[in-house]
This record gives sequence, structure tokens and C-alpha cells, in this order.
Amino acid sequence: MSAVAVNAATPPRCHAEVISSEELPYAPPGYWLLKATVRVTYPHGPTVVSTFAKNSPWHMVLRRGDAFWFDCERLKDAWLVSLAPG
Repeated sequence: MSAVAVNAATPPRCHAEVISSEELPYAPPGYWLLKATVRVTYPHGPTVVSTFAKNSPWHMVLRRGDAFWFDCERLKDAWLVSLAPG
């Protein structure tokens, strides 16, 4: 398989940085309702600030300043509360 074919099959990667987060108790036992505001930078594109809420296992938390890369397609699976230009 050529390098061009591999790059074509690889989904674009977005960079996210946690601006704020909080764990809320309104979730099933063993979970938090995680509410986080993140700055998402798309490759060759805009930066947006997004707030999402999602049930998360109690031992998984996000802290301000945490940064990570993820497939941009996964953002559509998040429970978005708002999406605004950064």
C-alpha cells in the first residue's frame, strides 16, 4: 500500500485542550456526568470552543490544561452543548 493510500484512509486528527471541566453526580452508579469545555483545533482549519456533557466512568477525569489528539470524526459522537468560534 502506498503512503498516499495510507494517508487517504487516515481520518484527520484534531487537537483539543481542556479549558474547564466538572464532574457532576447526575449519572448512573459508578459514573460521573462529565461536563467539559475544550478548545478544538482542526487541521488546516478553524479553532472552536466546544462544551459537551457525557457519562464517564468515575476514575476517568479531565483537568484544565489537559491536551490530547483525536480523530475529528469522533467529535460528532460527543454530546455537544455548544460550539462557538474560538
